[in-house]
Amino acid sequence: MTIQKPVSRGRGAVLALLAGLAGMAGFAGTARAQNWDMALGYEAEIYHSQIAADFARCVGDAGSSLAISTHPGGLLFRGADIKRAVSGGQALIGERLLSAHAEENAVYGIDSVPFLAGSFDEAEKLWAAAMPEVAAALARENLVPVYSVPWPPQGLYSRAPVNSASDLSGIKFRAYNDATARIAGLTGMVAVDMPAVELLPALGDGRVDAFMSSASTGAGRKVWTAVKNFTDLAAWLPRNVIFANKQAYDALSPAARQALTDCGARASAQGLAKVKEIAASDLAALGANGMTVARPSAQLRGELAAIGETMLDEWLARAGGAGQAIIEAYRNPAPAMENAAPAASRTGAGSGEPAQEGNGSADEPAPAPSGQAAQPADAASAQDATDGASEGQGTEPVLQQSDGNQ
Repeated sequence: MTIQKPVSRGRGAVLALLAGLAGMAGFAGTARAQNWDMALGYEAEIYHSQIAADFARCVGDAGSSLAISTHPGGLLFRGADIKRAVSGGQALIGERLLSAHAEENAVYGIDSVPFLAGSFDEAEKLWAAAMPEVAAALARENLVPVYSVPWPPQGLYSRAPVNSASDLSGIKFRAYNDATARIAGLTGMVAVDMPAVELLPALGDGRVDAFMSSASTGAGRKVWTAVKNFTDLAAWLPRNVIFANKQAYDALSPAARQALTDCGARASAQGLAKVKEIAASDLAALGANGMTVARPSAQLRGELAAIGETMLDEWLARAGGAGQAIIEAYRNPAPAMENAAPAASRTGAGSGEPAQEGNGSADEPAPAPSGQAAQPADAASAQDATDGASEGQGTEPVLQQSDGNQ
């Protein structure tokens, strides 16, 4: 197999090339012990990286021929380069906010379609419904999904309480990509293009009245100093996906592949439990610091659901038959899907940015300070900088002073 030229630079490029050469050496036979290097875009203290480290230990403890070493903080590759690097064999396993690649394939943005899945349970069902199409799309890029962990749900920060869509009309809303701009247009808000680093000052001086992000962003950046209302919309729950190079995966022994499957299922369950804990803690922190935290009224829920249907139709036009299959499976699940095991059914192995991401990548969730959760990019665009799904689908901006991506 040809080793592609590394996309990283400097020391990271050398490490990546050596990692790729070492990994490829094991392709010739499955009996030989193999060492895989795992490319991670986030710093070691972010819960996604912690789950990945535990996953690697689990694989090593399984007694198979496979060992995995994690490299957090973008040491091997920037977040934006990880999928390409793993596909090309420069790293054999890695993690990425998959919706950051929705412009390449709309299916990758299913987790970030606004107002489609409004809770952790719904997000898990949506991901289970999407797995066959996501796995097929990744396989075409020489990738196999191993496990996936979500980010916290996205809500609305605003100066005044929001009880209906009419309360949004005319207010200045920070839109960081096509998807959030579309939400603004459909609700009558005035979209304001505002770099993440300027958002808190802009809220203070009236240039911006509202923005969408998670409770973790607010708790980490003390947003209560600028706004007093948070509507817990759970508008979307973007997720990171861990995938392996398919050629390397297929060359593993059955025991090693089983270790990836079993440890991936364990990591999915651990990650889900952890993000639920983080989301609840950070939501409580907003209230404890004087913010009014509210669930959306019945009227607002209905109005946003209608907007969600419009945006879903637009996503389906891009996603085609694969998108139709996902939504059909999500809304009309087979009995097995409704009752099925959560983690294993969400992994692909076995079945066949903020603290900026390391090396300056700004298109993924960034870590929030003081132990708060890292945040995914804005709701629909990987290119906006620390949020993450690609233009039109996405996650949310992280309010980091070091977030120099916008």
